[in-house]
Amino acid sequence: MSEDEPPAAPGWRRRLPTTKSLAWVPLVASLTSLVLSIGSIIIATRDPAVRLILPDQIRFVQGERIGFAYAYLQPTFVSTGENDRVEVIRDMRLVLTPSDGGAPVEFAWDEVGRLAFEPADDSLSYEYLADPVPLLVAPDAAENPLALFQGPDGWFLEPGDYAVELIATRVVASDALRATFELTITEAQIAFLDEADGGQFLTLTVSSGP
Repeated sequence: MSEDEPPAAPGWRRRLPTTKSLAWVPLVASLTSLVLSIGSIIIATRDPAVRLILPDQIRFVQGERIGFAYAYLQPTFVSTGENDRVEVIRDMRLVLTPSDGGAPVEFAWDEVGRLAFEPADDSLSYEYLADPVPLLVAPDAAENPLALFQGPDGWFLEPGDYAVELIATRVVASDALRATFELTITEAQIAFLDEADGGQFLTLTVSSGP
């Protein structure tokens, strides 16, 4: 070795900085894995997020012959959550509140059906499919039943404004899904329903409430 050449540093001193920096890698990896695991558990155990979407139309029928009013409404239930949990819609009801201060009137979910077009007279007819059953709303499967809601015996629509609320009770999550809209029914429309006496639909546009 030349006298001018500095002595080599011991090997442990040369490796010390590298050893110090690498010592943190397993700890950081473990903490990151723990955080990700906790986040996955939180997401996986959240209540299913379901959105209730109202249709564009609602149809009413009433008449002395049938003895009450009933409504056809086809809501859509869509899963919007970040997990794969399935929600169950156990029941639905439609509540009409007259704007003149009258008592709210509840329409119960009574049937599931479908509307068929009749080309002979350019009309729609209703076909019964099933009694109401719980609806399974999964991330890859929406539900949109055509639901028939039956009003109380002896109750009929009258001219005026109504606040309408659709309420869907759930099984997994405790809070109900709610959607509101407003209706205005004229005297001429009531006369049409009364004259039809249960034989024709009155179709109204659903106008979202505040």
